[in-house]
Amino acid sequence: MRDVAERALCTAGQLAECVAQLADESAVRVIDAYEFHAALYRCYWGLGVAAGILATGDLVTIELAALPYPTDALAPHISERTISFHYGKHHAGYVHTVNAAVAGTPDEIRTLDELVRSLPVGSLFNAAAQTWNHDFYWQSMSPGGGGDPEGDLASAIEASFGGVDAFRTQFAAGAVANFGSGWGWLVHD
Repeated sequence: MRDVAERALCTAGQLAECVAQLADESAVRVIDAYEFHAALYRCYWGLGVAAGILATGDLVTIELAALPYPTDALAPHISERTISFHYGKHHAGYVHTVNAAVAGTPDEIRTLDELVRSLPVGSLFNAAAQTWNHDFYWQSMSPGGGGDPEGDLASAIEASFGGVDAFRTQFAAGAVANFGSGWGWLVHD
């Protein structure tokens, strides 16, 4: 907690320094309202983060969600080695990239969902979206899962695609054509 308190004091000092600098700058030159408010926001944001740190003890950190099953649970369809590499290196790499990119920015206090929903397309959005995508991906599979759909889903696939085989062909072709290493989602709206 000592580190948190020191960080908050530093941020409060930066706020005072920033406001003094803004006052000095505005006396020397005319700055537009956007520039002034942007600079002031940066100062207040720092103080807000410090208050959040003191209240909660930590900033929001995007975490590598635990797998919902052991790494060997999807064999023989997906090997333990593939799961371990994909989860422990690939997915973990996206999580690390997001945390490194948001450190010290206003985005540092936002959740993964907030980041994905609001970021413009670019490298941070891609890393956040891939983190979310992988969280969803692991939850979309289960040991003993698979097989043909049943009930309403089977009826909808039959009506929309002409059957499960036609659906699989169209779905695979669509997924391969999209960014994301050939993964796609079937969504019912």
